[in-house]
Amino acid sequence: MSKTISQIYNRVISHAISLGIDADQFLSCWREGDWAGCREFGFEPDIGATSDQASVAITTNGTTRLVPHDEPVFLIRGQDAVGGETVRAWACLAEAIGASPEILQTAREQAAKMDAWPKKKTPDIQLPEAKGSNS
Repeated sequence: MSKTISQIYNRVISHAISLGIDADQFLSCWREGDWAGCREFGFEPDIGATSDQASVAITTNGTTRLVPHDEPVFLIRGQDAVGGETVRAWACLAEAIGASPEILQTAREQAAKMDAWPKKKTPDIQLPEAKGSNS
């Protein structure tokens, strides 16, 4: 059975209320997508059921969004040596197609925060080990 986003949020909030003093810890687990942590509070997440398409919860900067599980997502972190410039380039492209001034300002502010991030590194990727690997 499909659930709307508001039905999912209502279920989460109802569970949090039932927990009383532990609600903050439970909601923190849910916001961060810590499904094992949610289960420790007696909550079985069914976050993957919105509309007719399964979704996953992605939390960035304190905001959780439900994203279709098959939608491509690309994450750029503050530690990325080219992160700030990349976000500024995105803002320029978005501006050219008419993005709102609010989202452009938010992106450029985020780019400045990324520039100021103290630890920088060259982009890389950690590939999962092959099953049965002994290394």
